[in-house]
Amino acid sequence: MNRVADSYDDAHFVYDTKMAEFHAQTLQLFDEPNLRLLKEGRIRHLHVNDYGGGYKDWSHMEILPIGSGHIDFDSFFRKLFEYGYHGDYTVETTALDNNGNIDVDMLNGCFDKIREYISAQKEI
Repeated sequence: MNRVADSYDDAHFVYDTKMAEFHAQTLQLFDEPNLRLLKEGRIRHLHVNDYGGGYKDWSHMEILPIGSGHIDFDSFFRKLFEYGYHGDYTVETTALDNNGNIDVDMLNGCFDKIREYISAQKEI
């Protein structure tokens, strides 16, 4: 992302939590030189989903709701807001239950969790 940002002043990015965790890079967003992308507002959108596998573990690529894997969302969101993130979110998860019905409660739980993180940030 840094190379693209250096070459194109108007480039903005989507950050995907599952893919970052898949590559063991979730919290590297907050390390230099990556942190500038967040501070400069270059990251404009988050795909928020959990991950249950290890480093490049292709057998665990399913899309999990927040809290169903092992991503440390408490640390992630705390740091995200500490450095000024104000972008958008997409909840990525398998929304169908075993009967093929949309699992509205699970989806709402993901949105509620993101709202909790945003509210906690505003209280600081």
